[in-house]
Amino acid sequence: EFQGPAVTVVLEGVTLSMQEVCNLHLLPPWKLQGTTLTYGLGLLSCYWISNLQVITSGGALYMFDPHGSVLSPSQTSSGKMYSLFGTQLSSLLLYLVATRMKWM
Repeated sequence: EFQGPAVTVVLEGVTLSMQEVCNLHLLPPWKLQGTTLTYGLGLLSCYWISNLQVITSGGALYMFDPHGSVLSPSQTSSGKMYSLFGTQLSSLLLYLVATRMKWM
Protein backbone atom coordinates (compact mmCIF):
# COMPACT_ATOMS: atom_id res chain seq x y z
CA GLU A 1 0.00 0.00 0.00
CA PHE A 2 2.89 2.40 0.71
CA GLN A 3 5.61 0.72 -1.37
CA GLY A 4 5.88 -2.11 -3.90
CA PRO A 5 8.07 -5.20 -3.49
CA ALA A 6 11.69 -4.43 -2.67
CA VAL A 7 14.93 -6.25 -1.99
CA THR A 8 17.20 -5.03 0.78
CA VAL A 9 20.85 -6.00 0.70
CA VAL A 10 23.38 -5.06 3.38
CA LEU A 11 27.00 -5.26 2.28
CA GLU A 12 28.76 -4.88 5.61
CA GLY A 13 32.31 -3.60 5.21
CA VAL A 14 32.16 -3.57 1.39
CA THR A 15 33.29 -0.61 -0.68
CA LEU A 16 31.90 -0.38 -4.21
CA SER A 17 33.00 2.08 -6.87
CA MET A 18 30.41 4.13 -8.75
CA GLN A 19 30.87 1.84 -11.77
CA GLU A 20 30.36 -1.32 -9.67
CA VAL A 21 27.10 0.05 -8.24
CA CYS A 22 25.92 1.00 -11.75
CA ASN A 23 26.77 -2.50 -13.05
CA LEU A 24 24.46 -4.24 -10.55
CA HIS A 25 21.47 -3.89 -12.89
CA LEU A 26 23.20 -4.88 -16.18
CA LEU A 27 22.32 -8.04 -18.07
CA PRO A 28 24.42 -11.12 -17.33
CA PRO A 29 27.19 -11.98 -19.82
CA TRP A 30 25.54 -15.24 -20.92
CA LYS A 31 22.58 -15.95 -23.22
CA LEU A 32 19.66 -18.06 -22.10
CA GLN A 33 16.97 -19.31 -24.46
CA GLY A 34 13.26 -19.14 -23.84
CA THR A 35 10.52 -16.55 -23.90
CA THR A 36 10.60 -16.03 -20.12
CA LEU A 37 14.05 -14.49 -20.26
CA THR A 38 13.53 -12.43 -23.43
CA TYR A 39 13.65 -9.17 -21.53
CA GLY A 40 16.82 -9.90 -19.59
CA LEU A 41 17.83 -10.72 -16.05
CA GLY A 42 18.99 -7.28 -14.97
CA LEU A 43 17.45 -5.71 -11.88
CA LEU A 44 15.20 -2.69 -12.29
CA SER A 45 17.34 -0.63 -10.00
CA CYS A 46 17.08 2.29 -7.68
CA TYR A 47 19.85 2.62 -5.12
CA TRP A 48 20.01 4.35 -1.81
CA ILE A 49 23.40 4.08 -0.18
CA SER A 50 23.31 5.05 3.46
CA ASN A 51 24.23 4.04 6.99
CA LEU A 52 20.51 4.28 7.84
CA GLN A 53 18.28 1.69 6.15
CA VAL A 54 14.61 2.67 5.97
CA ILE A 55 11.87 0.27 4.81
CA THR A 56 8.10 0.71 4.60
CA SER A 57 6.08 -2.48 4.89
CA GLY A 58 2.65 -3.42 6.19
CA GLY A 59 1.76 0.06 7.40
CA ALA A 60 5.01 0.51 9.33
CA LEU A 61 8.32 2.29 8.86
CA TYR A 62 11.37 0.27 9.90
CA MET A 63 14.69 2.01 10.54
CA PHE A 64 17.97 0.13 10.95
CA ASP A 65 21.01 2.06 12.16
CA PRO A 66 23.84 -0.40 12.88
CA HIS A 67 26.40 2.41 13.34
CA GLY A 68 24.25 4.48 15.70
CA SER A 69 24.70 7.57 13.54
CA VAL A 70 21.04 8.67 13.39
CA LEU A 71 19.06 6.78 16.00
CA SER A 72 20.18 6.97 19.61
CA PRO A 73 23.57 5.20 19.86
CA SER A 74 22.98 4.38 23.53
CA GLN A 75 20.17 1.93 22.79
CA THR A 76 20.89 -1.78 22.66
CA SER A 77 18.79 -2.30 19.51
CA SER A 78 19.96 -0.93 16.17
CA GLY A 79 16.44 -1.03 14.71
CA LYS A 80 13.12 0.66 15.38
CA MET A 81 9.60 0.33 14.02
CA TYR A 82 7.12 3.19 13.70
CA SER A 83 3.48 3.02 12.64
CA LEU A 84 2.61 4.96 9.49
CA PHE A 85 -0.79 5.69 11.01
CA GLY A 86 -1.38 8.10 13.88
CA THR A 87 1.14 10.53 15.34
CA GLN A 88 4.06 8.22 16.20
CA LEU A 89 5.91 8.86 12.92
CA SER A 90 5.31 12.62 12.86
CA SER A 91 6.73 12.87 16.40
CA LEU A 92 9.85 11.00 15.24
CA LEU A 93 10.32 13.24 12.20
CA LEU A 94 9.99 16.39 14.28
CA TYR A 95 12.57 15.01 16.73
CA LEU A 96 15.02 14.10 13.95
CA VAL A 97 14.69 17.47 12.24
CA ALA A 98 15.14 19.34 15.52
CA THR A 99 18.09 17.35 16.89
CA ARG A 100 19.89 15.36 14.21
CA MET A 101 19.53 16.79 10.72
CA LYS A 102 22.23 19.08 9.40
CA TRP A 103 21.01 21.48 6.75
CA MET A 104 23.33 23.01 4.15
